[in-house]
Amino acid sequence: MSGEERMRIGFEICDFVMKLAITGIRYQFPGISEKELRQKIKERYQE
Repeated sequence: MSGEERMRIGFEICDFVMKLAITGIRYQFPGISEKELRQKIKERYQE
């Protein structure tokens, strides 16, 4: 596997994890605003 392929896969995994986190936050906090969502994402990744 080339370095380019590994980078692509890494970015795909990162994108998947971000979407998963957003889905989880929206499930926990229905009706959350975009501003609050961004704050929750920051909090989650700082832990």
